[in-house]
Amino acid sequence: MVRILHIAESYGSGVASAINEFVNNTPENEHYLLFSKGRGTRRIPTWPPEDLFKEVFDLPVAGLSTLLNIEAKIGHVVDQVKPDYVHLHSSFAGVYGRWCAHRIHKSGAKIVYSPHCYAFERENISKVVRKIYRVIEKVFSKRTDIYAVCSLREYNLTQELLNQKSQIVSNTEALSEMTNNPNKILISKKSTLVVFVPNLPSIHCEEKKDVTKMGKYAKVVTVGRISLQKGYEMLPEISVELAQKRLQDIANLGDSDDETEIRNVKFKLLGDGTEEEREDFKKKGVRVSGWLDTKKLVKQMVNSDIYIHTAKWEGFPIAIKDAIEIGLPIIALNRPYLMSAPKEWLFKSKYDAADMIRDLVHSDELRRQCAYAWQEAYNGNDTPQAQKCALQEVYSA
Repeated sequence: MVRILHIAESYGSGVASAINEFVNNTPENEHYLLFSKGRGTRRIPTWPPEDLFKEVFDLPVAGLSTLLNIEAKIGHVVDQVKPDYVHLHSSFAGVYGRWCAHRIHKSGAKIVYSPHCYAFERENISKVVRKIYRVIEKVFSKRTDIYAVCSLREYNLTQELLNQKSQIVSNTEALSEMTNNPNKILISKKSTLVVFVPNLPSIHCEEKKDVTKMGKYAKVVTVGRISLQKGYEMLPEISVELAQKRLQDIANLGDSDDETEIRNVKFKLLGDGTEEEREDFKKKGVRVSGWLDTKKLVKQMVNSDIYIHTAKWEGFPIAIKDAIEIGLPIIALNRPYLMSAPKEWLFKSKYDAADMIRDLVHSDELRRQCAYAWQEAYNGNDTPQAQKCALQEVYSA
């Protein structure tokens, strides 16, 4: 058994799901959590599940807190827990933990870093700021013992940052296929260990949804918070484009054709935003559910017909893994984090997305093929067994 201290600036959304997976999949170890209780919980109603962690600590990073205060808090918790590994989750925690790397290393612990999408991938900041973030990551890479990455994109970016031969641990066929070289295992005593740890769905379904069944109208859903990162401004645009296409299709009907055969499409965002954003979406044909607990969220997804993902940058979206687990047909914005996704179901514009949805809505077989393509791309490799194997590599290095 080893002790692992997980540090996260914000415990919410995909980061929280990933941490929970890591802990649940390595129950033989003793897990602790240090996170800022004042961050994330206002936007996304998540909290560490009871009894998941041996102990939970608060990381005060709001207000007038400085890196020195954060260093003191991390040092105090490290002294108290005496971990074998300090696992940093996401960019801010990556900075906090590696800022006081000397304190952590002095205790005998190793530093593990999971970026969950590098900050320099963000498109809501200037190029100058992105370059600064990249330099920070480059500097702190020298203080990192092990990287636990969640996608091929993250793997490639980590290799660039290290600028050296890294030991590539190929725990799944996925990583071998993604590197296009099953035998590519580089080992160097001076290298940094990089381990591919696949994200897993946050839910489990006994059987896949029968996508050939659909009601009078098609239900298209997505999951998350209204933000620039999630790209949800595309949803109303796609909704309007689809409505126009439907009117054109109806106008092109012959006298003997039935207008009801051209299904209407309803969009729903399973998440939340500001009151102004919700009203704007509603006017443009996209309903916003508000935050839902896991049980209600799964029910809404299962009762939908198509999942759409419009995020501009991600580590790897757990929401897509959940949609795959349910068995939904999926279309997504063509972005670097989806390098291993089925290319035929990635769109570049609202026009592409509208065409894909229209085709899927009116073809039972196409929906089946689409769902199967995503399952083939990820389900065969991203299993609990593969993740456990990867985590064992991480926590035994």
